[in-house]
Amino acid sequence: MQVGITAAADFRIVMLMAASVLLMSSAHAEMLGTITAVPIAAGTTVTPAHITASPSNRGLSAAEAIGRKVARAVPAGRPLFAYDLAPDHVVRRGSPVPVVVAGPHFEIVTPGRALTSAVVGGMVRASVNGRTVEGIADAAGRVIIGAARQTPQASR
Repeated sequence: MQVGITAAADFRIVMLMAASVLLMSSAHAEMLGTITAVPIAAGTTVTPAHITASPSNRGLSAAEAIGRKVARAVPAGRPLFAYDLAPDHVVRRGSPVPVVVAGPHFEIVTPGRALTSAVVGGMVRASVNGRTVEGIADAAGRVIIGAARQTPQASR
């Protein structure tokens, strides 16, 4: 039975451990939270210059924050949280939107104009040929009304 480790085997073990630590630290860095490096005014789109890595895991990661608009002013040195950011509207008030009316065997799409803004799954009002309709905003920015917005039920 051999008890000692050769110098070459010992070196390989140390290198393997160092590579593992480096891999874990780079993965951990991607998950770190952020703090504001400078004060950010409401309505400003977050850029890398606005944030820095947080010494703790508090707040959003850089990937979650960059490119999003700030809903309220955030002072420097504070973690950035989801509630600090404005919601991502898929339908914006005043913009043209496709309005979809669908049933089990048909689908009608007509142009409309959004009267309200909405996030995915949110209620939205739109004007179609002078009439106001209500529906649900989908991920494609369409207004879904009628049976199309209901979830299918299992047949009985």
